[in-house]
Amino acid sequence: MEGRFARLEGCTPENIEWRTFNGWCYHHWPKQPRWIEPLKLGARRKVIEEVWRGHLQNSTVSRHMFQSEVDWMKDQTPLSREEYLSAARCGRGFGLNSEQRQRVFDASQTYQASLAKRGALDWGDVPRLLWQFSENGQVEFPRYDIILVDEAQFFAPLWMRLIQKLLDPRNGHLFLVADPTQGFLGRGASWKSLGLEARGHTHNLRRSYRTTREIMQFATLLYRLRLAEEKDDDILVPDLLNMPNGAFPQIITLTSPQDEITRVANEVASLVKQGFPKKHLLLLHSNG
Repeated sequence: MEGRFARLEGCTPENIEWRTFNGWCYHHWPKQPRWIEPLKLGARRKVIEEVWRGHLQNSTVSRHMFQSEVDWMKDQTPLSREEYLSAARCGRGFGLNSEQRQRVFDASQTYQASLAKRGALDWGDVPRLLWQFSENGQVEFPRYDIILVDEAQFFAPLWMRLIQKLLDPRNGHLFLVADPTQGFLGRGASWKSLGLEARGHTHNLRRSYRTTREIMQFATLLYRLRLAEEKDDDILVPDLLNMPNGAFPQIITLTSPQDEITRVANEVASLVKQGFPKKHLLLLHSNG
């Protein structure tokens, strides 16, 4: 976005900041306490595994579920034990009864104590600490007239609360761009749950400028077939008028995962051998 803006305007004005959310947190971190680089994913997984084995290994809560729940808890404004036990975990994908929540909360406390013992943080601690610094008066944030958030469907509730603190209360404007089929919106949560009243202030963009009519028709049909339980109202029907034409996407049916791997590898090798740049090839797989 910054590069495109500079190409269109011929410059990058000094009164505009372009940052990822975590990049913004780092840039505006107070001098005290000093910034600590959060744990890398591999090191964090080891701590999570250690705590999970001590608290939850003999339960139905898997290590992945525990890590996901810790991340979810850190994405909220700080929760006490009582608040967590009664919290609505909308769209989490797995349920936890009262006894399981008690054990997960205890494990999360142990996890946090383990990080503190190591003098470490994870990335979920960054916005939480900034929130605490702000609430305690340890840091004063800059005020913005306009904030544009791209991919807002992936922004955690705590992130949104922080962003709302940054708007000039006299005339601040918050502009959000989001895909309702992804992130928390795709899991049935709402803007209202993030403290935002969006009703009557939204505009649907129905035209895609970066694909062809054939690909868009194919993608829309595939989406409807794979998410048959979705209401029609939840699917944004694209405007196909005046879209450029192109080749029809191909579906190739294979008999096993190994056949899939072999076929894809051979296709890629053949295209590269023909001179296609690797940067022009895109492979998507449901297993990250």
